[in-house]
Amino acid sequence: MHHAILDGNSLTLFFKLWAHICRHHEQLAISSSLLADDLKPCYTDRLFIEDPLGLEAIYSKQWLDMDGPNNRSLKSSCEKVFIFLSADYRSRLDPPISANYFGNCTGGCAAVAETKGLLGEDGFVVALKAISEAIMGLKNEGVLLDGAESWVSKLCTVRGSDRIFSTAGSPQFGIYETDFGWGRPKRTEVLTIDKTGAISFSDSKNGGGGVEVGLVLEEHLMGVFASLFAKGFLHTPLIN
Repeated sequence: MHHAILDGNSLTLFFKLWAHICRHHEQLAISSSLLADDLKPCYTDRLFIEDPLGLEAIYSKQWLDMDGPNNRSLKSSCEKVFIFLSADYRSRLDPPISANYFGNCTGGCAAVAETKGLLGEDGFVVALKAISEAIMGLKNEGVLLDGAESWVSKLCTVRGSDRIFSTAGSPQFGIYETDFGWGRPKRTEVLTIDKTGAISFSDSKNGGGGVEVGLVLEEHLMGVFASLFAKGFLHTPLIN
């Protein structure tokens, strides 16, 4: 998939629709009205998404110019760590659009923290505070698209830094509810994280509100991460 075409929510909808058709193809061949409404993709809403800033043209140009001579890297001056978090904007727009809108309707936010603070004794708390503040900012409907015209250019500017992280997937997609007729999946993975370096999240195959986290690192780094995770994070008290 490519985010120029659709987002994770639409991809999950596609899989669930595909699975539903596989399980009920005989009945659907008789009447397509048997297709559940919550699985029907919605294409018409794209006509009603307002774009007063002309983001379509701005983003297209910025992506095309990504490797142009005017781009700069902040790698040498990066005293900070960024993690980009994606958010579904379907219900956040005014007016909101269908939850089944088929396309890309994501925005997001960036959590920023000083490297020095993250490496200190309270690094976990520093990271948690930065991420919490970024997510809380998404609740302010008036600023959802503030600065949207420069999102891509900013991303291009800091591209290549080893202190930029992102997320993929969502526990809310319910990917383990997808059944093609062979039963629930035994395991799902977001394969692109081996190239993007993103940290993936999905619902747990065991249910109960659990979350599965996917991470890809070089072998020696994965060993270090596993050690730090076992010795540090698992023994960190919960923060209210």
